[in-house]
Amino acid sequence: MLRKVLFLFSLILKSKYKFNIPKKDIIIFDDEGLDLKLFQKFLDLKNTEILTTRNKKINSIFISPKMISLIILYLLKGNKLSVSYFIALIISINPKLVLTRIDNSTLYSLVAKKLHKRYFFLAIQNAARYQFDEPFYDKKILKDLFIPELGCFGNYEKDLYQKHKIKVNKFFILGSLKLSNYLENRKIEPKEEFDICLILEESTGWDSLYEGFEDALGLIATHTERFAKKN
Repeated sequence: MLRKVLFLFSLILKSKYKFNIPKKDIIIFDDEGLDLKLFQKFLDLKNTEILTTRNKKINSIFISPKMISLIILYLLKGNKLSVSYFIALIISINPKLVLTRIDNSTLYSLVAKKLHKRYFFLAIQNAARYQFDEPFYDKKILKDLFIPELGCFGNYEKDLYQKHKIKVNKFFILGSLKLSNYLENRKIEPKEEFDICLILEESTGWDSLYEGFEDALGLIATHTERFAKKN
C-alpha cells in the first residue's frame, strides 16, 4: 500500500499536465511496442490519440473539470484509480474506436467492461497466448480479461479463450498483422545483402519447470549477436 502511495505522489510530481482534452476518432490504448509504420497503413494517425498506460512510461496527465467529476464517480463505484482515470479520459475524448495491440491487458479489459456498450473496443492479437496453458501462469489474471471484439490469429486462439472461459463477445480471425506486413514488404528488394532474424521466444517462468531454460534462450540471443558481428 505504501509503495502505491509513494508511486502516486512521484507520478503527480514528475508529470506534465495537459488541460486541453483532444477530440479524436481513434484511441490506441497502450503504446508498448507500438509500430506506427504498421498502423499508418490502415489508420489515420492524425485523428488518433495514443495513450501511454504503463506506470513507468507515463510522463503526462490529462485533466479537466469533467474528468475530475468522472474519476470521482467511477472511484465511488469501486473502480481502481487507474481504471477510473482512463474511463474518464476515453469519455472526454469521445472516440469511435478504442484499439489495442495488448490483447492480454487487464487494464484494457477493466476499462472495456465499463464502456464497451458506449464505444467500439477492438483488440488485435499481438503474440501467441499459449502461456495461458502453462502450469506456472497466474490463472487469476484470466478472470479479469474481457475483450468485446478480438482480431485473433486463428481458431486455436478462439478455442483457447473459450477453454479458459475468457469472455470475448466476438472473434475475428485475421491471422498475424506482423506476418501480413512482412509478406507485403518482402516484395521490395532488401537494402542489406545479408540479414539474420532471431525469433522471440517467451520464456518467463520456465525455469520453474526446466532449470536453466531461460538462460539457455538468453545464450541463443548472445550467440546470434556474436555471429552477426563476426559475419
